[in-house]
Amino acid sequence: MLEFKNIYKSFEKLVVDNVCFRLNAGERLAIVGESGAGKTTVFNIILGITQADAGELTNDFEKISTVFQENRLIEEISALHNIKMVTDKPDEEMKEMLRELKVDNFYEPVKYLSGGMKRRVAIARALMYEADLYLLDEPIQGLDDEIRKTVIGKILEITEGKSLLLISHSKEDVHDFQISAQLIL
Repeated sequence: MLEFKNIYKSFEKLVVDNVCFRLNAGERLAIVGESGAGKTTVFNIILGITQADAGELTNDFEKISTVFQENRLIEEISALHNIKMVTDKPDEEMKEMLRELKVDNFYEPVKYLSGGMKRRVAIARALMYEADLYLLDEPIQGLDDEIRKTVIGKILEITEGKSLLLISHSKEDVHDFQISAQLIL
């Protein structure tokens, strides 16, 4: 279970204002809002990157996998080696995940890949890590429609029965990720 009770966070101004929600094991929740609404700050509080100024956070999930807004890849190493950083699954399994996400440059340093391919490598890395909770911050941003559908399908397949928290500015994403519960910031 992940629970926010009356969480506040300010930087130069109040960014997260009395946020409350609960995500139980196996549930999906979307946090939706415009740019600057505090969505990524909530994400960072969950991960312990940022501390809340007030309120109570409970997080019982032991294994969390993330897709940040930025890809956070190591540019000098290959797609395959970026994934190997989070799993010891066989290379063929990792390659299959990359193939399914339309990435076939397994051994090329990711700095030479397109922005969309880098995004898909970041998603593949998150999906290859067997987690209890998947935190996805604008995961399909910048992907074209065909690739977007493929990626969403794979995310839904891998996270079936697991907890998922989607952060997005798009209500279309909430629908496409089959999320019925949402918190609007």
